[in-house]
This record gives sequence, structure tokens and C-alpha cells, in this order.
Amino acid sequence: MGSYIPDRYALRGNMEIVLASYEYVEEYCDYVIECFRNGVDHYADAVSEPKSYLQRVIANSDGRLLPEGWVPMSTFFCIENGRILGAIRLRKDTNDYIRNVIGHIGYETRPSERGRGVAKTLLLWVKENQLITEAIVTCSFDNIASRNVIESCGGVLLNSHYSNDNRRKTLRFKLLRA
Repeated sequence: MGSYIPDRYALRGNMEIVLASYEYVEEYCDYVIECFRNGVDHYADAVSEPKSYLQRVIANSDGRLLPEGWVPMSTFFCIENGRILGAIRLRKDTNDYIRNVIGHIGYETRPSERGRGVAKTLLLWVKENQLITEAIVTCSFDNIASRNVIESCGGVLLNSHYSNDNRRKTLRFKLLRA
């Protein structure tokens, strides 16, 4: 994974990708609540105190406040006119658990913005701008939309396995740098 991460990248139209920062705290609160209310379990811990959660997300990028066994992880937002459309997380290091279970990249699209190509935009951007060689990306076996995004970005299916973490079948893909 890359070592230098600029704060902002312009995309098509009014969309841009930005490194997570406290500048977006109010919008992040709305984003977290909408995601969680629509089944994005990743934000279960964030709903009660999204401002504190965002501070930890920002600190994690610098390797601070990491839970035991975690590696530094940068979070980027896809922003349009000040609104967070989606987020992507890139783990900056690897270990067996990351390689074999959760992957190096995690992402989601704000539920009210699905169908606009936000996830594909985020994943392609990471592939083209952040990966040095390759990364593992995972999705739930029954998440057809995510599988389509990963495959459309060049992800190659490696295998499937049952994940005890989320108690479901998970697909593992390899994504190579563009």
C-alpha cells in the first residue's frame, strides 16, 4: 500500500475523494446513521458516538488508537457537494488474518446513493492510486452488487470460505494495481 496520501483527489463532475478528516464530522454523523439503519453493520459501534468514532478512524490512519492486532488503515470519503456518498478503507499492512479472512479493502455506498457507481469509483481509485502491487477484497457470497463491483474493477475470484466473524459465506478476490 502507498505511503504518501494526499488529502484530496478531484473526480468527474463535483465528486472528489478525500482522506477522512474532522472537517466532515457533521456529515459523517448523518452518513453513519443512514448506513446503520439500512443494514451496514460496520457502523454498529459508531452510531452511539459518531464523532468519537471518526476521531478513532482518523487516528487509525496514523497507526494510533489501534485495537490489538490491527494494522494502520486509511479511510477515504467520496464527497459530492459536501455530502458523503461512500467510504473506502485501505489497510496499510498485512497479516494472515487480513490476507485470508477480511481483506485489505472495505467499502460501502450510502444507501440513498446506491446505483450511481460510487463503490466502483472508490475501488477503481484505490486500485489506480493506492495499491503498490495487489490487495485482497472480500464480500458476502450473497452480495451480488459488491461482487459485480469487484469483478468490474478487475478482481479475480480466489476462493470462498465460511467466515466466523460475520457468520456467512465470504468470497475472496485478488485486485492487482492498474
